[in-house]
Amino acid sequence: MRLAAAVAALLAALICDADAASYRTRQKMLTELSGVFGGLHFIRRTCGPGNETDVWRERMKQLVRLEDPSATQREAMIEAFNTAYRDARRRFPDCTAEAANRAASLAADGERLTEALRADL
Repeated sequence: MRLAAAVAALLAALICDADAASYRTRQKMLTELSGVFGGLHFIRRTCGPGNETDVWRERMKQLVRLEDPSATQREAMIEAFNTAYRDARRRFPDCTAEAANRAASLAADGERLTEALRADL
């Protein structure tokens, strides 16, 4: 009987550890995705078609609404968005081939993160 209880306790601890690791991984991916959105928000406003002026900011707002993160996670996501926006503004003040390449790279990162987050559900 004691062995069964010990095994049950061990399994419960492992499940909790796995859940905590999965949770931390998801939060990290959400923060990364927020940064992708911030970088794209600046670059696509500079280099993209005129109808993309606020697409990435709106997607960020939608992500926060859908995820309904804790206050700490929400702050981390918003900070990642704003930091990436400022970095892109500093690095790419004009629409150049380098800026367009960075936007394509960010879009690929965003697609990868989005697929991983969907798979995690």
